[in-house]
Amino acid sequence: MSAKLACFTVLSLALAAFATPASAQESLGIIANTSPSQPPLHTTQTDTAHGLQALDEGLTTEAIAAFERVLAVDPNNMAVRTELARAYALLGDNAAAARELQTVTTSPHTPSHIKDNLSTYTSILTQSLRGGPRTYRATAQLGVGTDSNINTATNSSYMVLPALAALGPAKLDDSAQAQSSLYSEASANLTVRQPLSPAWAVYAGADASHKQAFTSSSFNQSTLSAETGVQNTSPEGRRLTLGLSARQFWYGNESYSQTYAVTGNWFQPLGVHTALSTYASAAQSHYPDLSAQDADRLTFGTTLHAYYGNLTGFAGVYGGDESAESDLNSHTFLGTTLGAEYLLTPTFSTFTEARYELRDYEGFNPTFLTTRSDHQLDLSFGLAYALSNHFSLRPSIGYRIANSNIPMADYTRWQSLVALRYTRP
Repeated sequence: MSAKLACFTVLSLALAAFATPASAQESLGIIANTSPSQPPLHTTQTDTAHGLQALDEGLTTEAIAAFERVLAVDPNNMAVRTELARAYALLGDNAAAARELQTVTTSPHTPSHIKDNLSTYTSILTQSLRGGPRTYRATAQLGVGTDSNINTATNSSYMVLPALAALGPAKLDDSAQAQSSLYSEASANLTVRQPLSPAWAVYAGADASHKQAFTSSSFNQSTLSAETGVQNTSPEGRRLTLGLSARQFWYGNESYSQTYAVTGNWFQPLGVHTALSTYASAAQSHYPDLSAQDADRLTFGTTLHAYYGNLTGFAGVYGGDESAESDLNSHTFLGTTLGAEYLLTPTFSTFTEARYELRDYEGFNPTFLTTRSDHQLDLSFGLAYALSNHFSLRPSIGYRIANSNIPMADYTRWQSLVALRYTRP
């Protein structure tokens, strides 16, 4: 609801609390046949009648002038002051409307039962003037699943190192090979958005997750992240978001990396069914025990969103550069994403996503006598069944194939998960 519409709705309720225009006129002894085009001599009664009729005919500024003349003589006329607030709202001056209504609610000349009602309306109006009330969104999820490659390692048991080819194939240690495991997963997220005006809002959020491997705690993964930012939204739905974020990652129950990022996103509606978002981010990652992986990462991308009935979809491209302390880890990347969600029934939906990424590394690898190049494809498919307004059951399956000319980075991976999700609101 727009601020102007919300303001007008609230003021309509406020006026109803006092009296209808007809009863207000009667109680004030207003002359019914007064015309704004031929105003009589100014009195509080004639000016009030003149203002009411001007409002009915859409002459808002003329009505404001008439009501202000009344209040200059009789500042405690709360019925007329409420009509003045309505006129300001119709003119689009919502701040003035809120100011006048606040005067009505705090005046000792306003009956207490009406004041109680108007206090509620004033609170609603104040929220609408700043873009709406503060909103919260929270999710929590618990699940169990299987992972065919929980340590993201190669599927090979033997490997030939070109620099040591004369020694023949080398057998990999078990820890360097793909290991499967059952796992449990828990995650939670909270986001708060506080409007400052119809156009501006600030937001903050926190996210935590933990993946517990059943085979060995050395494969456990945990994350804790926080973000904050500001949003500007135009009446046409265009939205600019600028944010800051921080993320801590643990692997094997030990601190593994910290990442700090600044992001920007521009959302542009293209029509009734489509919109385009363009984004950029700059991130810095630190690895306390692996300083050669410390890196600065720049990412740019754009995504087309489509909404047709029960079907929503997106398609995007992105790319960027990651500059690490070691050239072996520095690389450029280019990727594409494609996804959709379809609502089959009011309580049952299906979703799918595909992502492909190409990475070209800078440094020459002396062990494998080549410069690394990766191609990675991720596919996922899932179902969502609403058990109630807040709970849903979400089974899903995912597959990754990572092709690399560095055998240690060449692997496949299957993951499945059955999760119970809580969402509010």
